[in-house]
Amino acid sequence: FNDGNCTLTNNSSGQLTFATADAAKGVIIPSRNFPISSSTDGNVASGDVLNIGTGSVTAGLCYYLRADGSWANTDQRAVASSIGFFAVAMGTGTASNVGMCIRGMVTMSTDVGGVGDVIYLQRNGEFDNAPSTSSGDTNRIMGYCLDDSDGQIFFNPSQDWVTLA
Repeated sequence: FNDGNCTLTNNSSGQLTFATADAAKGVIIPSRNFPISSSTDGNVASGDVLNIGTGSVTAGLCYYLRADGSWANTDQRAVASSIGFFAVAMGTGTASNVGMCIRGMVTMSTDVGGVGDVIYLQRNGEFDNAPSTSSGDTNRIMGYCLDDSDGQIFFNPSQDWVTLA
């Protein structure tokens, strides 16, 4: 599609590219629809996805990106693995091949609480609707629960956290 003001193209990878003739005008997207993910672990119905990094990942678990470019399990008990850049694995295998959701509607591998619950980082890449009370643990909000039995969440990790004394 090209109307002289904007161009919409589909590249060989199936990705859509949108460009404007006048870069100063920018792109206005009035709204986005965020459908809920399916009950399949790691399913992303709508979200921001990266295909970078090394390491073996499991669908529906949360990982943090290490300085060497590898993904490792998050854990509230260790500051290094609870305050970094997070993503949920969209499949099982090599991270760069299966995709890592950094924000969006995603399904975790375990149930995380009740509809509307705030969810927090826990151990082994999992989330829960209760913050930790243990000394040395880090509490970080990871998003919100959308289903009370299938692990469907809105994944939107807070950039703030608290490490308990």
